[in-house]
Amino acid sequence: MVEIKSRINSRRRILIADDDTHCARQLANYLTQYGYEVLIVRTISEAKEKVLFWHPQTVFINLLLPETNAMSLVRYIHSKFVTEKPFITVMSKQAVPETVDSLRRAGTDHYLLKPFALEEALGIVIENAKQPMKEAPLVSPAKVTVAIETPKDASMRELHLLNLFLKQAMNVEMEKSLFNLMRMINAKVNGIRCSLIRCVNDDSAIIMASNDDEHAHGLPIDLSQYPEIRAVWERHKAVVIPDVQASELLNKVKRKLLHTPFETIAIFPVYCRGTFYGVLSLRMEKKEADDISYIEKFGNVCSRIISLSITNPN
Repeated sequence: MVEIKSRINSRRRILIADDDTHCARQLANYLTQYGYEVLIVRTISEAKEKVLFWHPQTVFINLLLPETNAMSLVRYIHSKFVTEKPFITVMSKQAVPETVDSLRRAGTDHYLLKPFALEEALGIVIENAKQPMKEAPLVSPAKVTVAIETPKDASMRELHLLNLFLKQAMNVEMEKSLFNLMRMINAKVNGIRCSLIRCVNDDSAIIMASNDDEHAHGLPIDLSQYPEIRAVWERHKAVVIPDVQASELLNKVKRKLLHTPFETIAIFPVYCRGTFYGVLSLRMEKKEADDISYIEKFGNVCSRIISLSITNPN
Protein backbone atom coordinates (compact mmCIF):
# COMPACT_ATOMS: atom_id res chain seq x y z
CA MET A 1 0.00 0.00 0.00
CA VAL A 2 1.22 3.50 -0.85
CA GLU A 3 0.25 6.42 1.39
CA ILE A 4 0.36 10.05 0.30
CA LYS A 5 -0.65 12.48 3.04
CA SER A 6 -1.88 16.03 2.60
CA ARG A 7 -0.30 18.81 4.62
CA ILE A 8 -3.45 20.95 4.48
CA ASN A 9 -6.56 19.11 5.63
CA SER A 10 -6.50 15.51 6.86
CA ARG A 11 -10.29 15.29 7.14
CA ARG A 12 -11.01 15.04 3.42
CA ARG A 13 -10.09 11.46 2.59
CA ILE A 14 -9.88 9.82 -0.82
CA LEU A 15 -9.17 6.16 -1.52
CA ILE A 16 -7.79 5.07 -4.90
CA ALA A 17 -7.99 1.35 -5.66
CA ASP A 18 -5.92 0.80 -8.79
CA ASP A 19 -3.09 -1.61 -9.65
CA ASP A 20 -1.86 0.82 -12.32
CA THR A 21 0.71 2.50 -10.07
CA HIS A 22 1.54 5.31 -12.49
CA CYS A 23 -2.08 6.33 -13.01
CA ALA A 24 -2.89 6.07 -9.29
CA ARG A 25 0.14 8.12 -8.22
CA GLN A 26 -0.55 10.78 -10.82
CA LEU A 27 -4.12 11.21 -9.57
CA ALA A 28 -3.09 11.07 -5.91
CA ASN A 29 -0.32 13.65 -6.30
CA TYR A 30 -2.70 15.98 -8.10
CA LEU A 31 -5.45 15.68 -5.47
CA THR A 32 -3.07 16.27 -2.55
CA GLN A 33 -2.25 19.69 -4.03
CA TYR A 34 -5.85 20.68 -3.23
CA GLY A 35 -5.75 19.59 0.41
CA TYR A 36 -6.93 15.99 0.26
CA GLU A 37 -5.49 13.03 2.13
CA VAL A 38 -5.09 10.16 -0.32
CA LEU A 39 -4.45 6.43 0.10
CA ILE A 40 -3.59 4.12 -2.78
CA VAL A 41 -4.32 0.38 -2.60
CA ARG A 42 -3.82 -2.25 -5.27
CA THR A 43 -6.29 -4.99 -4.32
CA ILE A 44 -9.95 -5.28 -3.39
CA SER A 45 -9.15 -6.81 0.01
CA GLU A 46 -6.96 -3.81 0.91
CA ALA A 47 -9.67 -1.48 -0.33
CA LYS A 48 -12.35 -3.16 1.81
CA GLU A 49 -10.20 -2.77 4.92
CA LYS A 50 -9.57 0.93 4.29
CA VAL A 51 -13.21 1.66 3.46
CA LEU A 52 -14.34 0.08 6.74
CA PHE A 53 -11.74 1.53 9.11
CA TRP A 54 -10.37 4.66 7.41
CA HIS A 55 -13.76 5.98 6.17
CA PRO A 56 -12.87 7.78 2.92
CA GLN A 57 -15.35 10.30 1.57
CA THR A 58 -14.60 9.41 -2.05
CA VAL A 59 -13.45 6.14 -3.60
CA PHE A 60 -11.94 5.75 -7.08
CA ILE A 61 -11.92 2.10 -8.19
CA ASN A 62 -10.35 0.66 -11.31
CA LEU A 63 -12.83 -1.68 -12.98
CA LEU A 64 -10.42 -4.62 -13.07
CA LEU A 65 -8.24 -5.40 -10.07
CA PRO A 66 -6.34 -8.44 -8.74
CA GLU A 67 -8.68 -10.93 -7.01
CA THR A 68 -11.91 -9.61 -8.55
CA ASN A 69 -13.48 -6.53 -10.15
CA ALA A 70 -14.96 -3.24 -8.92
CA MET A 71 -18.45 -4.71 -8.51
CA SER A 72 -17.27 -6.63 -5.42
CA LEU A 73 -16.14 -3.44 -3.68
CA VAL A 74 -19.25 -1.48 -4.71
CA ARG A 75 -21.50 -4.13 -3.17
CA TYR A 76 -19.32 -4.33 -0.06
CA ILE A 77 -19.57 -0.57 0.52
CA HIS A 78 -23.34 -0.65 0.23
CA SER A 79 -23.56 -3.58 2.63
CA LYS A 80 -21.55 -1.77 5.31
CA PHE A 81 -22.91 1.78 5.08
CA VAL A 82 -26.63 2.28 5.47
CA THR A 83 -26.85 6.07 5.01
CA GLU A 84 -23.62 8.04 4.61
CA LYS A 85 -21.69 6.17 1.94
CA PRO A 86 -18.51 7.25 0.18
CA PHE A 87 -19.04 8.60 -3.32
CA ILE A 88 -18.01 5.78 -5.66
CA THR A 89 -16.34 6.39 -9.04
CA VAL A 90 -15.37 3.42 -11.20
CA MET A 91 -12.54 4.00 -13.70
CA SER A 92 -12.00 2.02 -16.90
CA LYS A 93 -10.51 2.29 -20.38
CA GLN A 94 -13.73 0.90 -21.82
CA ALA A 95 -17.39 1.76 -21.39
CA VAL A 96 -19.43 -1.34 -22.16
CA PRO A 97 -23.09 -0.26 -21.71
CA GLU A 98 -24.09 -3.48 -19.94
CA THR A 99 -21.20 -3.17 -17.47
CA VAL A 100 -21.86 0.50 -16.80
CA ASP A 101 -25.56 -0.20 -16.25
CA SER A 102 -24.81 -3.08 -13.85
CA LEU A 103 -22.42 -0.94 -11.82
CA ARG A 104 -24.92 1.92 -11.58
CA ARG A 105 -27.66 -0.43 -10.41
CA ALA A 106 -25.28 -1.82 -7.81
CA GLY A 107 -24.67 1.68 -6.44
CA THR A 108 -21.83 3.24 -8.44
CA ASP A 109 -22.21 7.03 -8.50
CA HIS A 110 -19.96 7.87 -11.45
CA TYR A 111 -18.18 6.09 -14.31
CA LEU A 112 -14.93 7.72 -15.43
CA LEU A 113 -13.46 6.77 -18.79
CA LYS A 114 -9.66 6.55 -18.95
CA PRO A 115 -7.68 8.51 -19.89
CA PHE A 116 -9.41 11.42 -18.16
CA ALA A 117 -8.40 14.95 -17.26
CA LEU A 118 -7.19 15.26 -13.67
CA GLU A 119 -9.35 18.37 -13.40
CA GLU A 120 -12.40 16.24 -14.12
CA ALA A 121 -11.56 13.91 -11.23
CA LEU A 122 -11.05 16.87 -8.92
CA GLY A 123 -14.37 18.32 -10.03
CA ILE A 124 -16.08 15.07 -8.98
CA VAL A 125 -14.35 15.18 -5.59
CA ILE A 126 -15.19 18.84 -4.95
CA GLU A 127 -18.84 18.34 -5.77
CA ASN A 128 -19.41 15.11 -3.90
CA ALA A 129 -16.87 14.81 -1.05
CA LYS A 130 -18.54 17.61 0.88
CA GLN A 131 -18.15 16.50 4.50
CA PRO A 132 -16.46 13.83 6.61
CA MET A 133 -18.49 10.61 6.68
CA LYS A 134 -20.34 9.24 9.64
CA GLU A 135 -18.59 6.31 11.28
CA ALA A 136 -19.35 2.82 10.01
CA PRO A 137 -22.57 1.25 11.40
CA LEU A 138 -20.52 -1.08 13.65
CA VAL A 139 -19.21 1.89 15.65
CA SER A 140 -21.12 3.09 18.70
CA PRO A 141 -23.61 5.88 17.83
CA ALA A 142 -22.08 7.98 20.61
CA LYS A 143 -18.93 8.32 18.51
CA VAL A 144 -20.74 9.41 15.37
CA THR A 145 -20.38 13.07 14.46
CA VAL A 146 -21.95 14.87 11.54
CA ALA A 147 -20.42 18.07 10.21
CA ILE A 148 -22.78 20.70 8.84
CA GLU A 149 -21.70 22.48 5.69
CA THR A 150 -21.56 26.26 5.96
CA PRO A 151 -22.26 28.77 3.17
CA LYS A 152 -18.53 29.51 3.20
CA ASP A 153 -17.75 25.84 2.50
CA ALA A 154 -20.16 25.82 -0.44
CA SER A 155 -18.71 29.05 -1.81
CA MET A 156 -15.18 27.67 -1.60
CA ARG A 157 -16.21 24.56 -3.56
CA GLU A 158 -17.76 26.70 -6.26
CA LEU A 159 -14.63 28.87 -6.47
CA HIS A 160 -12.46 25.76 -6.75
CA LEU A 161 -14.65 24.46 -9.54
CA LEU A 162 -14.68 27.80 -11.36
CA ASN A 163 -10.90 27.91 -11.15
CA LEU A 164 -10.69 24.42 -12.67
CA PHE A 165 -12.96 25.40 -15.55
CA LEU A 166 -10.95 28.55 -16.28
CA LYS A 167 -7.67 26.61 -16.22
CA GLN A 168 -9.08 24.06 -18.64
CA ALA A 169 -10.41 26.82 -20.91
CA MET A 170 -6.88 28.23 -21.16
CA ASN A 171 -5.50 24.95 -22.56
CA VAL A 172 -3.88 25.68 -25.93
CA GLU A 173 -5.13 22.38 -27.35
CA MET A 174 -8.58 23.66 -28.23
CA GLU A 175 -10.26 20.39 -29.19
CA LYS A 176 -9.00 18.59 -26.08
CA SER A 177 -9.84 21.57 -23.89
CA LEU A 178 -13.45 21.72 -25.10
CA PHE A 179 -13.88 17.96 -24.70
CA ASN A 180 -12.62 18.12 -21.10
CA LEU A 181 -14.86 21.10 -20.35
CA MET A 182 -17.91 19.20 -21.63
CA ARG A 183 -17.04 16.27 -19.35
CA MET A 184 -16.50 18.51 -16.33
CA ILE A 185 -19.74 20.44 -16.89
CA ASN A 186 -21.69 17.23 -17.40
CA ALA A 187 -20.25 15.76 -14.20
CA LYS A 188 -21.24 18.87 -12.25
CA VAL A 189 -24.90 18.81 -13.36
CA ASN A 190 -25.05 14.98 -13.25
CA GLY A 191 -26.15 15.13 -16.85
CA ILE A 192 -26.53 12.64 -19.68
CA ARG A 193 -24.98 14.69 -22.48
CA CYS A 194 -23.19 18.03 -22.62
CA SER A 195 -22.26 19.40 -26.04
CA LEU A 196 -20.88 22.52 -27.67
CA ILE A 197 -22.64 23.05 -30.99
CA ARG A 198 -21.64 25.60 -33.62
CA CYS A 199 -24.57 27.00 -35.59
CA VAL A 200 -23.75 27.41 -39.30
CA ASN A 201 -27.14 28.65 -40.50
CA ASP A 202 -30.85 28.18 -39.78
CA ASP A 203 -30.75 24.58 -40.96
CA SER A 204 -27.39 23.14 -40.00
CA ALA A 205 -24.91 23.02 -37.17
CA ILE A 206 -21.70 21.19 -36.22
CA ILE A 207 -20.86 19.42 -32.98
CA MET A 208 -17.58 20.87 -31.71
CA ALA A 209 -17.34 18.75 -28.54
CA SER A 210 -19.44 16.29 -26.54
CA ASN A 211 -18.73 14.67 -23.20
CA ASP A 212 -19.70 11.17 -24.37
CA ASP A 213 -17.57 11.01 -27.53
CA GLU A 214 -14.04 12.34 -27.86
CA HIS A 215 -14.32 12.02 -31.63
CA ALA A 216 -17.64 13.85 -32.04
CA HIS A 217 -15.84 17.01 -33.22
CA GLY A 218 -17.04 17.96 -36.72
CA LEU A 219 -20.23 15.89 -36.82
CA PRO A 220 -23.03 17.75 -38.67
CA ILE A 221 -26.58 17.93 -37.30
CA ASP A 222 -29.89 18.99 -38.83
CA LEU A 223 -31.34 21.88 -36.83
CA SER A 224 -34.87 21.06 -37.97
CA GLN A 225 -34.68 18.27 -35.38
CA TYR A 226 -33.57 20.65 -32.62
CA PRO A 227 -36.12 23.47 -32.22
CA GLU A 228 -34.62 24.37 -28.82
CA ILE A 229 -31.30 25.24 -30.49
CA ARG A 230 -33.08 27.26 -33.16
CA ALA A 231 -34.91 29.16 -30.43
CA VAL A 232 -31.62 30.20 -28.83
CA TRP A 233 -30.23 31.09 -32.28
CA GLU A 234 -33.21 33.40 -32.92
CA ARG A 235 -33.53 34.98 -29.46
CA HIS A 236 -29.90 34.95 -28.31
CA LYS A 237 -31.24 33.93 -24.90
CA ALA A 238 -30.95 30.75 -22.88
CA VAL A 239 -33.77 28.22 -23.13
CA VAL A 240 -34.45 25.86 -20.22
CA ILE A 241 -37.04 23.10 -20.63
CA PRO A 242 -37.78 21.34 -17.30
CA ASP A 243 -39.99 18.68 -18.92
CA VAL A 244 -39.54 17.89 -22.62
CA GLN A 245 -42.95 16.19 -22.88
CA ALA A 246 -44.74 19.26 -21.53
CA SER A 247 -42.92 21.74 -23.79
CA GLU A 248 -44.81 23.37 -26.66
CA LEU A 249 -41.49 24.29 -28.26
CA LEU A 250 -40.73 20.60 -28.80
CA ASN A 251 -44.19 19.59 -30.10
CA LYS A 252 -42.91 18.59 -33.56
CA VAL A 253 -40.20 16.29 -32.22
CA LYS A 254 -41.80 14.86 -29.07
CA ARG A 255 -42.42 11.49 -30.67
CA LYS A 256 -38.68 11.07 -31.22
CA LEU A 257 -38.01 12.01 -27.61
CA LEU A 258 -40.30 9.39 -26.07
CA HIS A 259 -37.56 6.81 -25.60
CA THR A 260 -34.66 9.11 -24.79
CA PRO A 261 -33.13 8.98 -21.28
CA PHE A 262 -33.26 12.74 -20.73
CA GLU A 263 -36.25 14.77 -19.55
CA THR A 264 -34.74 18.20 -18.91
CA ILE A 265 -32.89 20.33 -21.49
CA ALA A 266 -30.94 23.56 -21.01
CA ILE A 267 -29.43 25.50 -23.92
CA PHE A 268 -27.16 28.54 -23.53
CA PRO A 269 -25.83 30.93 -26.21
CA VAL A 270 -22.08 31.01 -26.89
CA TYR A 271 -20.32 33.95 -28.58
CA CYS A 272 -17.03 34.44 -30.37
CA ARG A 273 -15.71 38.02 -30.55
CA GLY A 274 -19.18 39.34 -29.81
CA THR A 275 -20.86 37.36 -32.60
CA PHE A 276 -23.25 34.48 -31.99
CA TYR A 277 -21.27 31.24 -32.38
CA GLY A 278 -23.55 28.47 -31.21
CA VAL A 279 -24.86 26.86 -28.03
CA LEU A 280 -23.90 24.91 -24.95
CA SER A 281 -26.43 22.09 -24.74
CA LEU A 282 -27.19 20.18 -21.50
CA ARG A 283 -29.44 17.12 -21.52
CA MET A 284 -30.33 15.67 -18.14
CA GLU A 285 -32.67 13.46 -16.22
CA LYS A 286 -35.68 15.14 -14.61
CA LYS A 287 -34.61 18.10 -12.46
CA GLU A 288 -36.52 19.73 -9.62
CA ALA A 289 -37.22 23.47 -9.41
CA ASP A 290 -34.25 24.20 -7.12
CA ASP A 291 -31.93 22.32 -9.46
CA ILE A 292 -33.29 24.20 -12.47
CA SER A 293 -32.54 27.55 -10.84
CA TYR A 294 -28.94 26.53 -10.18
CA ILE A 295 -28.47 25.05 -13.67
CA GLU A 296 -29.64 28.31 -15.26
CA LYS A 297 -26.97 30.28 -13.38
CA PHE A 298 -24.29 27.63 -13.77
CA GLY A 299 -24.95 27.20 -17.50
CA ASN A 300 -24.70 30.93 -18.15
CA VAL A 301 -21.31 31.05 -16.39
CA CYS A 302 -20.05 28.03 -18.34
CA SER A 303 -21.19 29.45 -21.67
CA ARG A 304 -19.24 32.63 -20.95
CA ILE A 305 -16.13 30.64 -20.06
CA ILE A 306 -16.44 28.73 -23.32
CA SER A 307 -16.96 32.02 -25.20
CA LEU A 308 -13.69 33.29 -23.74
CA SER A 309 -11.95 30.04 -24.67
CA ILE A 310 -12.94 30.05 -28.34
CA THR A 311 -12.41 33.82 -28.66
CA ASN A 312 -8.86 33.65 -27.31
CA PRO A 313 -7.60 30.16 -28.25
CA ASN A 314 -3.96 31.04 -27.50
